[in-house]
Amino acid sequence: MKLRQLFAVGVAVALSSSFALDAVAGVPDLEAWTFGATATRIENDSEWKTNVGAGMGFAADYVGSDDYTGQAMPVVDIEWRGAYFLSTQRGLGLNLVRRRQTKAGPRITWSAGRDSSDNTDLSGMADLKSSIEAGVFFQHFNGPWRLEGDLRYGLNGSGHHGIVGNASLALGGRLSEDSSLILGAATKFASASYMLANFGVTSSEATSGRAAYTPTAGFQEFAGFASIVYNVDQNIYLTIDGRGTLMMDQAANSPLVKASDQYFVGTTVGYRF
Repeated sequence: MKLRQLFAVGVAVALSSSFALDAVAGVPDLEAWTFGATATRIENDSEWKTNVGAGMGFAADYVGSDDYTGQAMPVVDIEWRGAYFLSTQRGLGLNLVRRRQTKAGPRITWSAGRDSSDNTDLSGMADLKSSIEAGVFFQHFNGPWRLEGDLRYGLNGSGHHGIVGNASLALGGRLSEDSSLILGAATKFASASYMLANFGVTSSEATSGRAAYTPTAGFQEFAGFASIVYNVDQNIYLTIDGRGTLMMDQAANSPLVKASDQYFVGTTVGYRF
C-alpha cells in the first residue's frame, strides 16, 4: 500500500475507535445502516482493497423506541487478497468461498448493547452488555440480484448469549453512469435467549406500567430498504440510505417496544482505494 493510503487507514481507524463505541451504543445494525457504502466496489489490481468513510443517520434510541436521535456511522473496511477482511460493518472474517458470484465463510462480529440511560423508557432495566459474536455468512450475486444472510452466536454471557440470523434479497441497477439504486427486503430471526436479553422484562424490572414479559424464539422483524450510491469519481462516493422496519411477533409484544414500526435515514461519504 502507498504511504498516503496507509495514512488514510490509520486516521480512519483512529477516528472510528475513538467514537464508534459511544456512537453506536444501542444501535441495532451498523452493517444494515451503511449498506450502500459496502454494496459496490472499485476494481483494481492491488492485493489490498480499502474503504474508509463517515456518515450520520437518524434512528430510534433503541430497538423499539418511539424516540429518535442522530447517530454517527464510521466506515472502515479493509480486505486482503479477496480473502481476509476487517471491517466496522462486516467484522473480522474470511471469505472461505470466494468465487466471482458467491462469497461465504466464518466471521467474528460485535453487537452493541443497551444502557438503561439510553432512554427514560428503559429506567429500571438492567443494562445489556455488548456481545462478541461468532458466526457464518454468505453472499450470492445473480445479475442484478443479491442474496445474503448470516447466523451469529453471542459468546459472552454478559451479552445476549443467543443465536440471531439475518436474510435479505436486493435488486440493484444503474440510475445513470455515476449512480446506482438498490432496493431490498430483509428479515431477522432469533433464539429465545436473544429475544429474552433484548425484549424480556424480569419480575424485578417490572413496574406498574411495565409488565413482566418472557418472549420465545421467532422472527424479530421484517424490513424494506433502499440505497442510492453516487460515485463522485473512481474513488469518492456518496450514499443515501433509508430503511423501514416492522417488528414482529415476540418482539412487537414486548412492553419495551413503544413503536413496532421503526425508521432510519442516513448518508455516508467515503473513499475507496
